[in-house]
Amino acid sequence: MTACKDSLSGKKAVSATLAGVLAVGMVPAAAFAAEAPADEVQNDGIELLDTTSPVTLFNAGTIALGSTFSPVSGQTNQFTANATTDGTALNLGTVTVTPKGQSAVAATGDDFKVTITKNGAEVKEIKTPGTYTVTVEAVGGDYEGGQVSATITVKGASLANATLFQVNPDNANDVSDTTFTYTGNVLDLGVQVDGKALKAGTDYTIKFVNAGGDANNDPAVEVKNAGKYYAVITGQGNFTGNVKKIANVTVAQFNLASATISVDDVYGATAAKPSTPTSVKNGSDVLANPAEVKLTLNDGQTWDAKSQYTFTAAADKTNPNITGSKTDVTCNKVDAVATFEYDGAAFPTEFTSNNGDKKPVYFDLDKIAAKDAAGKAVDESLIDVTVTDKDGSDATADFEAHKAGTYTVKAAINDDTYALGGSVECKVVIKEATVVTAENVVVKYNGKIVTSVEKNYDGDDIVASDFEVTVTDAKGNVIEGSTQGLVDAEGKAVDKALNAGSYKLVIENENVDFQGEAVVPITINKVDLSTIKVGAEQKAWLDHTENPVLTYVQKGTEVADLDLEYQSGTDENGEPVWEALPAAAKVTVKDASGKEVTKLEDEGIYTIEIAAADDDAALNYTFPTEVSITVADEANLKFADNVDSSAWYYNEVNKAAELGLMNGYADTNLFGPNDTITRAQVVQVLFNMAGGRADMDLPEGSYNEIYGYASFGDVNGKMWYGKAIAWAKAAGIVTGYGDGTFAPENNIMREEFATMLARYAQKYGNYTAGSAADFAAYGDASAVDSWAAEYVAWAVKGGYMGKNTNVLTPLANMTRAEAAAMVVRYAG
Repeated sequence: MTACKDSLSGKKAVSATLAGVLAVGMVPAAAFAAEAPADEVQNDGIELLDTTSPVTLFNAGTIALGSTFSPVSGQTNQFTANATTDGTALNLGTVTVTPKGQSAVAATGDDFKVTITKNGAEVKEIKTPGTYTVTVEAVGGDYEGGQVSATITVKGASLANATLFQVNPDNANDVSDTTFTYTGNVLDLGVQVDGKALKAGTDYTIKFVNAGGDANNDPAVEVKNAGKYYAVITGQGNFTGNVKKIANVTVAQFNLASATISVDDVYGATAAKPSTPTSVKNGSDVLANPAEVKLTLNDGQTWDAKSQYTFTAAADKTNPNITGSKTDVTCNKVDAVATFEYDGAAFPTEFTSNNGDKKPVYFDLDKIAAKDAAGKAVDESLIDVTVTDKDGSDATADFEAHKAGTYTVKAAINDDTYALGGSVECKVVIKEATVVTAENVVVKYNGKIVTSVEKNYDGDDIVASDFEVTVTDAKGNVIEGSTQGLVDAEGKAVDKALNAGSYKLVIENENVDFQGEAVVPITINKVDLSTIKVGAEQKAWLDHTENPVLTYVQKGTEVADLDLEYQSGTDENGEPVWEALPAAAKVTVKDASGKEVTKLEDEGIYTIEIAAADDDAALNYTFPTEVSITVADEANLKFADNVDSSAWYYNEVNKAAELGLMNGYADTNLFGPNDTITRAQVVQVLFNMAGGRADMDLPEGSYNEIYGYASFGDVNGKMWYGKAIAWAKAAGIVTGYGDGTFAPENNIMREEFATMLARYAQKYGNYTAGSAADFAAYGDASAVDSWAAEYVAWAVKGGYMGKNTNVLTPLANMTRAEAAAMVVRYAG
């Protein structure tokens, strides 16, 4: 009887094995072909033509773009351009390709596809600074299959024409105020280029230092006090890479000589004279703290009885921010202050009218009245009424014409007896119309009318100036004065919408009443990287079906060459669109032990971890938890049922096949590693291992045409195993059963195969006998039959059987994988 499981002695057997493999004569025919040197190839008299393909010519071609893009001198397919100051996309113009040695062709129509990428991701337009690749692919026509690319370096828009202006809080697009005056407030200075206001924090940052200081090392200062400043404007966003420096930014002193200085009436016989004015204005400039101005009673007067007094207004001589004086500032000292009314009720502080109402109600100056301290009506001739605009200029005509705008109506007592005094003001807003936002507010984004904007994060920001807003009344008349700004999900004003999240464009117009919310929702979605494709993966079709038995990456592949892509969407046919992973994704590959690797050195399962490279990436991308890949050696993919490199028998089965010791099942790519193996099959394996020695051990007359090879009574000598069993019997490797039979189709037990392999080693290799002590430590050592003990001991001692286990299972039927393992371990 005979059996087994698994070593490394028997070098003669190895030599015999290799000799046997070579003796089969299976040398590829190609091995006999010698490649003649090029100069020895015979000329057959046929003229050789230029066989360069159209695709090759196209691939070597040059690209031409529109005039916006300047070719880089001495560089093929390299261009530069500047971003636009208003953030609009650059027009590629007509893209043409000149294939090498051919005429130029326009990359238009169905035969060509033009794509633009930035940082490995496809984009729809060239807009912000950075490096872009324009690829022209010939998808039809004479050059089908060709592809050529050009690189465009987009630099920031120029700041050469940048100047400063004072920001109008009521109109962000108003850049007209270019003279700056001290008011006591920090001046809000903006930057404009060619009449367009830039966005602070989005388009630029600005630093001011005092003139004569160190622009690089001095800390930034606020622009507030009168004097000269030096401005350093650093471009961002569309203006990245550019700097504009402006010297002698001048803030003028507040000039009292041309100011309008008001002092409220003072009432009461013992009231003290005023020391500072109530308000100080110079056009649109309003002094924040009127107390910076001191009032001095002019000569020849004594503050006493009710009357009008004249003061001189001037600042302290040590105040460098205010200049000039005014000598005709008046203040009335009166007996009492009047109570003002409007239309019989308390005088309002605010009043709003709407021209769009069916019956608009306007502020009527004739309805202003006043009463004295006794409640008696004040004669209207004693009431002065003025109407001014935001700049303090007279606006009575516009007000009475009901022109939309914001006005200040002031009523003041003008009593030359000074028995009565006092004044009041009302802010009056006249709106042009009530606007139904759904019907009369039109918002365009990128030239298209939108009610909302949604996109995936792409690194390009959205700013309020990207939108064009038109507000009309019910008759379609355009209403001017709209402003717009962005807010985040919490309603906080922001300069730009960049990171993934929810935003709103908020539209305001003080000239209209909006019916409905005047907003445009903006949604920036995270980029979903959760669906990953490993471009380096291959498929192994080993079972002749439509489905691969294994998707794998070739052993030895560098991590950098995995060609990782994510599904960015689907095309018009519903097919997935794949794009290269962005730089925001940090890729880490680990082997089965959790060790990070840069090269897939070994077969097995690896884990790809894709995570955010930084905080910004975490905000804007959704990452997969992990991706598993199988790494295999293509040379080892011989059988459809032996593709799991973690299986204990994976390498031994492949090696057995490589050495020609065992094959798979006929007409299949199946090995059947867990199938049992018969006595005839293992003898055939040993016969294969013996190689060319077979005929030498067969006695003369072992074969005849009628019965084939003679061996045992139950063995058909003409069967595929007839010769192998005859050889094994003659060599003393098998002895059969006591009744003279061999039972070739019976399954073989493990101890039986150990016996056969040991006898093979005795015959052809170096055999060193073992003892029962060699396998005594196994839990089922007592199950080994006495007749097989010597051979099992040899197999265990040699490491051919019982590896990585604590049992021998000697009486179990052997599997094909176990047989492969034992012969490979023996063959070394």
